[in-house]
Amino acid sequence: METRTTQRVSNLTVCERAIPRKAVDFEAEAQIGDLLILGKIRDFHSQGVFFQPTDMAYVDGEFVDGQNALEALQPGDVVNVYILDSQGNRGIKLEAYIRWMGQSMAHGCAGFGACYDSCQPTEQYAQVAA
Repeated sequence: METRTTQRVSNLTVCERAIPRKAVDFEAEAQIGDLLILGKIRDFHSQGVFFQPTDMAYVDGEFVDGQNALEALQPGDVVNVYILDSQGNRGIKLEAYIRWMGQSMAHGCAGFGACYDSCQPTEQYAQVAA
């Protein structure tokens, strides 16, 4: 599994965030190597997304609890997040690196923050924002 060295970020409150977020509720899948986590994108911004796992993840051909799947992740892991269309088909693909995992104070749930590959505004951000 490809990884990139990243720094753990502090638990900032919503008011302390330097980059404004857009609250959303997109059905999504996160693919990290052989791990597929079902969930939702809860917010996004010009440099990344917050992904909340739902009930299920798919590992080595078997379904497991989605929240427990977070324990297998590390900052720097490569993640492909797919926004699902209304029929559950993969639509926009967001290529990113996991920046942090844990409890989101803003959303009141566990999940992970992911930074787009370049950590700069990209075309994929423009597609999601449209």
